[in-house]
Amino acid sequence: MDGRRAALFANRQKLQMLEVMWGEQIGKSENPDHAEFNELRAAFDTSIDELDQFVTQEIGNRGLRFPPGGLESGLIDFPTTYEGRWVFLCWQRGEPQVRYWHEIEAGYRGRQEIAAEHVIAMGNDDADHELPADL
Repeated sequence: MDGRRAALFANRQKLQMLEVMWGEQIGKSENPDHAEFNELRAAFDTSIDELDQFVTQEIGNRGLRFPPGGLESGLIDFPTTYEGRWVFLCWQRGEPQVRYWHEIEAGYRGRQEIAAEHVIAMGNDDADHELPADL
């Protein structure tokens, strides 16, 4: 995913440079950079679609989610149960393993280290209700 994001940002920078250089003139077919601009624009749009599809298929369909700002900071949450309620296990890029969890509403600031008693109890019971679909 990082590679896809890097390609997306590289294309965006090239597009921005052409737009700064030419302004509205970049849209005219006689502009010497018009064809390159169109190719970069198509590649940019394709990259966005591929990244969205990747996030949906490889992350969202597995029950994982990016909390606000998570895509940029490498945060991923995934649901589990603890004492009859839904909570999130929380992992951030660079951490060697999943070592934190937090209440659904608590977010990153509410992260707590997973202790032995959590490991024993997490995921072993059904929550009293379904996980909200908008999470």
